[in-house]
Order: sequence, then C-alpha cells, then structure tokens
Amino acid sequence: MPRLLNPSFLRCTVLGALLFCIGDVVLAQQQPTSLPVAEDRRMLLYSEPGQLVDIGGRRINMHCMGAGGPTVVLMAGLFSWSLIWYKTQPVIAEKTRGCAFDRAAYGFSDPAPQPQIISEVVEDLHKALKAGAIPGPYVLVGHSLGGLEARVYAQRWPEEVAGMVLVDTSPAGEGLIDENQPDFDEAAGRESYVAHMLHCASLSEHGAFQQSSSELTHCSAVLPSDTPAAFREVWPRFFTRSYFEAKASLMWGLYDHRYDTADHHRLGAMPPSRAVY
Repeated sequence: MPRLLNPSFLRCTVLGALLFCIGDVVLAQQQPTSLPVAEDRRMLLYSEPGQLVDIGGRRINMHCMGAGGPTVVLMAGLFSWSLIWYKTQPVIAEKTRGCAFDRAAYGFSDPAPQPQIISEVVEDLHKALKAGAIPGPYVLVGHSLGGLEARVYAQRWPEEVAGMVLVDTSPAGEGLIDENQPDFDEAAGRESYVAHMLHCASLSEHGAFQQSSSELTHCSAVLPSDTPAAFREVWPRFFTRSYFEAKASLMWGLYDHRYDTADHHRLGAMPPSRAVY
C-alpha cells in the first residue's frame, strides 16, 4: 500500500519546497561573471516529455516523480509549463508523488483544436489525471494563473481535492482590477499584450527561433545562467504559433468575471488554502 501523508503536513512540505526551491525562469537574470557556472542538471528532465496522456485524439504531458499520496499536482503560471517546477518537484518527490502539468500547446502537450479558455485547461487536466491513472486525492499547487485554474478545478471536483497551495496567485478578473487602478498604464494592457503575442506567433511561422536570436529573448525569457547547454538547444522549440495563441487566449480570461465564483467557493473540510509571496 502507498503511504498516505496528512494533507496539512504535506502542505507544509510543499510550502517549504516552494519558498526555497521554486525555479522561476520568467524572472531569471543572467549575472555577469568571469567564472564558469556549474550546470543545474535538474532542468534536463524537462527537455524531454514525461508521460504523454491521450485525452481523446491529442496528448497532454505530465511529468511525475516520487511515490505515495496525496498526489501533488503542479500548475504553472501563464508563461510557463512543467519546466518551472524543476527545483521544487524533486523536493516534493522526497515525500510523496508530484506531477507537473503542461497545458495544451505548452511544453510537450499537443495543441487543442483552437486556443483554450481557462475552463478548458482545467477540463484537460481532469481528463489527463484520469486517463493517466494518476490517483487522487490531489493537493493542487497553482502559481499565478495556475492558482486560478486550481480554484476552478476545486470548484468543479471538490471531492478530488485534499488541499491547495496558491503561489502569488491571480485573482479572478485580475486584469479588470488592474485597469481600474488610477496609475494604470495602458501600454501594459491587454491590447498591447495580445499584439505582442501575435507578433511572436508571426515570427515563429518563419521557422524555429534561433537559440541566440534577439527575437527569441524578446518572445520568451532569459534562462538562468546555470541552464545546461543541452536544455538551451531545445529551448527554442517550445515557442510555437500555437503556444503564443494559447497565451493570448488564456490571458484574456483575466479580463472576465466568468470565474469570480471560484474566488468565493467554500472549500469545506479541505485544509485552508494559503498564498505564498
């Protein structure tokens, strides 16, 4: 029989892993140095697909490691996919099973027939967990947009969720909240973001980005200085037209009151959720 951990104890374990180990590629900055930097080989696991789960004509990528329960499901923010958890997931796997999830068109997951909305992402995750024989109950860990997706999941399938950890989570309607601030800069608003994503999508149509190109940096992010060379080689392949279109579509969900009820959903006997900043 697999060992079962108390959800409250597991939540503390997850919080510790997040506080000390979260690998946020989005915010990574290369530091100038004259000394060689040792490669962090934990990232290499995410240069290849994990378990490609067929959910009905297309596949969703799940990276799982560890054993036991409840299973921790890692849900990334708008920019990223399972990669973002390359420091956190191994720590969680020392205590229980942890599975990181790639949305459709992200990472190694196939694109959906059309760019998705948040509720469709959650439906994909639910199907992948069932089709991949990844048993519940689940502790959902959501970063940024993934935090909103986690709350929508818990609202739809509360009986499957043993606990939740929200990491700098997006509230429902976050974009509308921002736009109502007196110092809001329209240059950073939704139209500019979508225009940027469509520009990057157009660039990707002319062939894969080159590893050292300014276009790739402009449309992706700066990798940490200790990124393995083998991972840098595969990095450009993740930035496809489908990926940029999916980002634009999902971002639009933050300018909608459709998911407001997820922010007010009562979790019953579930251990209380907690935001990490």
